[in-house]
Amino acid sequence: MIRNETIVALTEKQKVLDERIMTEFDLDPNDQAMHRKKMVAFFVELGEFINEERSFKYWSRKKTNDRHKVIEEYIDGLHFILSIGLHINYDFEGHKEFVVEGDLYESYIHLFEALGIFVKTESVWDFRKVFSLFLRISDILEISEDEIVTVYNEKNAINHQRQDNSY
Repeated sequence: MIRNETIVALTEKQKVLDERIMTEFDLDPNDQAMHRKKMVAFFVELGEFINEERSFKYWSRKKTNDRHKVIEEYIDGLHFILSIGLHINYDFEGHKEFVVEGDLYESYIHLFEALGIFVKTESVWDFRKVFSLFLRISDILEISEDEIVTVYNEKNAINHQRQDNSY
């Protein structure tokens, strides 16, 4: 389980990236359309992660053999969920896990359900559930805090490089 202080450290890095993008593209961080685009991006990244993780593909003999790629896809989602949380002023430092149970597939389904609710309410309470479910998936897949931090830092550096190169 990732500790709150680690989450806070990642949110600080995310804040720097978000502010850079907002400045370089002359975007309004309070623009509701921008917030909606972040939510869509999170849906997309979540789908890409689940697709890369592959365990739901009962019809396929091909299994995931690149753990790092799976973690990278998870981290792409983490970038957006942190950004969304920052937008709604979520208290990452005071985050209390929303107790969720179930296997990986139930967690995926519950996460999509919770996202649907959060998109409508945009409440801190509903975000807490979404965030907890997202973190639960990393626990189920036994993605360590060290792996999350390492890959987040790698992807964050790539995202800054992309900005440097007019991505």
